[in-house]
Amino acid sequence: MSGKTVYPIAILLGFIHAVLVKYTYLKVPKPYMDEIFHIDQARAYCNGDYRYWNPMITTPPALYLLTPQFLCFGQERYINSFISPLLFIGLYKLRRRFCYFTNQTSSVLTALSLSLLPVLFDTSVLYYTDMLSTTAITWGFAITNPHISVIFFAISCLTRQTNIVWAGLYVICKLWKGFDKKHPFKSTWNICWNHRAFVILLQCFLIFILLNKGIVLGDKTAHQPVTHFPQLLYMSAFLIFSAAPLFIFNLRQALLNSLRYWYIIPMVIAFSYMSIKCCTMAHPYLLADNRHFTFYLWRRWFMRFEWAAMTTIPIYVISFIFALPYLIDCHGFVITVFGIFATSAVLIPAQLLEFRYFIIPYLLWRISVAETRKFVLLLEILFHLFVSAVALLLFYEKPFRWAHDSADLQRFMW
Repeated sequence: MSGKTVYPIAILLGFIHAVLVKYTYLKVPKPYMDEIFHIDQARAYCNGDYRYWNPMITTPPALYLLTPQFLCFGQERYINSFISPLLFIGLYKLRRRFCYFTNQTSSVLTALSLSLLPVLFDTSVLYYTDMLSTTAITWGFAITNPHISVIFFAISCLTRQTNIVWAGLYVICKLWKGFDKKHPFKSTWNICWNHRAFVILLQCFLIFILLNKGIVLGDKTAHQPVTHFPQLLYMSAFLIFSAAPLFIFNLRQALLNSLRYWYIIPMVIAFSYMSIKCCTMAHPYLLADNRHFTFYLWRRWFMRFEWAAMTTIPIYVISFIFALPYLIDCHGFVITVFGIFATSAVLIPAQLLEFRYFIIPYLLWRISVAETRKFVLLLEILFHLFVSAVALLLFYEKPFRWAHDSADLQRFMW
């Protein structure tokens, strides 16, 4: 499989996505959940009313601004069918950049597997911002020219505010790699000058925060910044589940890593224990909305048993021992630390346990794993397809009604 197959696969992926969106319109013709606000805003813009803002929306308007007129008024979900091929191509390019020494077949299969990541792919059949946000971040990292890369990071920030952190990670990594000990001031100045567009992006972001009096748009009460350290633990559990085929077929390497990086184990145990003790919290949405899988995870595990949180610590330890060595081998220790800080800056302030928050950190980690065995990558693709099939089956075929709102069907989703 050569790089020439990338574009035909991308087109096929977009076509399959469009077919699935068409089926979604048949099963769920009306705007569902957050779509109610997103589609309302998009249609206002399509009508030329750029002064209108739905107060329930808490993220910037890039998706609504980029939705073409011919998709407005009943076809908005198809925007993700156009974006999904771009995500696949961007993931392929990013894989070639991060793991240039691997063969093209593994790069194509890895990009395809990540394009089918269930949390991302399943929610993209609705008019949600995750596909655009993830695609913009992917292309931002994939492009080495900072003057072009900043455009994608700007789009990402206009889709979700916290993406400014990933733009910062991009620049910091460039600074670290380009730093010359013999000419420290000159090398630093050259890098800063070459990335001056990112300084403008940061200035615009700071102006936005000052004018908006905070990072959250719209309903600020539901998204107040908190100190939620367990988010990193939930992220690690999400990682080892999503990468289950890789973990199973690299179990021996994970055991060797536990010896090589033995000092990580007590650090993760201590961090997990202190995080659970001091900072475990549940957002009101998590406790009240039984449409999300996280509701059942929380209610039937973490809330049901007092010992549940502590007995999950071994999973977190195994995940860290499994995941961190791949980052260190691909990017080095220092950039791995930068990546952990960036992930922390994005996740820890969020009170809500939401799987979609883990998409970008997971993709950046997984794209750095130099797995080249075809059967492992194919199993990963099949695993993602299986999980997606189960989740979408529940979404399409197992609707239910709330006792206090029997008029509308409710559906299970991520």
